[in-house]
Amino acid sequence: MKKLFLPACYLILATCILPLQGCSWVCRFFIANTTNETLEIEMKLMDAPGSFPIFHYPKYYYGKLYRYELKKEINVNFEKTPEEVKSDTLENFSHYRFSILPHSAVEIGQLQNDNYEKHDQYFINGRIFNLEKIVVSQKKINIVPSTFDNYFKKGKNNDVYFVL
Repeated sequence: MKKLFLPACYLILATCILPLQGCSWVCRFFIANTTNETLEIEMKLMDAPGSFPIFHYPKYYYGKLYRYELKKEINVNFEKTPEEVKSDTLENFSHYRFSILPHSAVEIGQLQNDNYEKHDQYFINGRIFNLEKIVVSQKKINIVPSTFDNYFKKGKNNDVYFVL
């Protein structure tokens, strides 16, 4: 009887847990540098965004910036371990600058368990679109929330990319 009971318990447990494994997903926001030059990016985020911002504040533990290599154009190589990107804080924690090396992408934000449609959509879980501006000085590009969707486009796996 014991020999049948234990496998039955494992089967019931697996039946209950396995359907819950795929319930969570992440939409990542990247700036991808496909050029042969290093680009300087300046980001300004809201000073006091609330508890659940989309874009990373790199001076906080949960908001570090990471650089990924690109395989081809905008195919991020998730197989290699990403490198942390050092940023320079400008006037406060919400205004910073960082570099993107050639043929790499930097993750600047994440949206969990929600699909990104546009910057002014309603986000579940109290998410806040905390971006004020992104500046790419070499390319003379200045992105604000109202122009964000002109530059950032959905890619594979629901990720959102701005390709330079």
